Amino acid sequence: MSKNAREWGTKEKKDRTEKPPRIKADPGVGAAAEPCLVCRKRCMGFLEHPWRKCCGNCGCSRSEHAVAQDMEDDLRLGDLLANSKHAHLTASVRGGKPTGKTQQRIYKRNRVIVTKTMAARKDPTFSAVTYEWAPPGVGHEMAVQFLNLLPEHWRPIAGTAGEVYRRKQLARQLPAHDFEPRRCHDLSADERWGLEKHAQRCIDAMSFANVRLSGEHVSLECQGAVGHDAAQQQQTCRKCGGALPADMPAVFVANFGETAAWHPACFVCSCCQELLVDLVLFWNEGRPLCGRHYSDRYFARCPGCDELIVSKESIVAEGKVWHRKHFCCSICDCALQEGYYRIQEGQMMCNDCWQ
Repeated sequence: MSKNAREWGTKEKKDRTEKPPRIKADPGVGAAAEPCLVCRKRCMGFLEHPWRKCCGNCGCSRSEHAVAQDMEDDLRLGDLLANSKHAHLTASVRGGKPTGKTQQRIYKRNRVIVTKTMAARKDPTFSAVTYEWAPPGVGHEMAVQFLNLLPEHWRPIAGTAGEVYRRKQLARQLPAHDFEPRRCHDLSADERWGLEKHAQRCIDAMSFANVRLSGEHVSLECQGAVGHDAAQQQQTCRKCGGALPADMPAVFVANFGETAAWHPACFVCSCCQELLVDLVLFWNEGRPLCGRHYSDRYFARCPGCDELIVSKESIVAEGKVWHRKHFCCSICDCALQEGYYRIQEGQMMCNDCWQ
């Protein structure tokens, strides 16, 4: 073999084995300028990964970065509700661009601001507490009473851990890629059709809970059906079995009947036991579920991209089911082969990255 042929063969082999460089963000451009609250100085700024639902620089989720997303969350939830029986909880965005035949919708999130007066010598001072979300359709006083019945780390007060918890759980419990195929990575026509069908199933199963005093749980029709004596019985929580005083705000869901109620802190997903944020639930076999675990009952979820696996082609490894195209190294995103990878701190790495 000639020298040129040997050099060409070596160069071709090197090109095949080279791995794509890891994506780095350009700090100062849009969301990329927002630092990671976990990695701090190690992360150059948020940059959305091409197909993983995380930052391409540090691997943390979007919610771990200081990226303003309140409006984005409201628009995303508004799109989900626009074609459901709960469209009355949305409003048309002024100046919004038309999507198909409908205008863009936004979720009418209810906020509550509580102002307290503190006497200080002659001049009074004021302090304000903002609840970033409050149950709709109730008075100001009952809304505050309901929120104060939640554990402190669940109360969505601006600038506290409760606000961060609500934002993270909203993204986790209602993943946009479960309901909008356009947010998924490289779908085939059959996969897109399957996800559209599942999205409609989710919309049909989605429901919102109501908040009202426990003593108001029996309607006139229900009183006529069960009798006046039964209507006067004390209400109990469906989860813990504890009593619900008549003057306590409670959570009611129409799917469970007129008499089913929960304590505010007991209204959680039956699977993950996390608070059902914004009172959004999915009815399944007599149990309230969050959107994530409702979808998980129908499809496996890929650990790489967090998307539902609708296609029949998949890989089973480490007790999980993966998209074949997303069975990759957590560091360099190169494709992994069975038996040729390592696991360290929960991350799957190719042999080169592990070394």
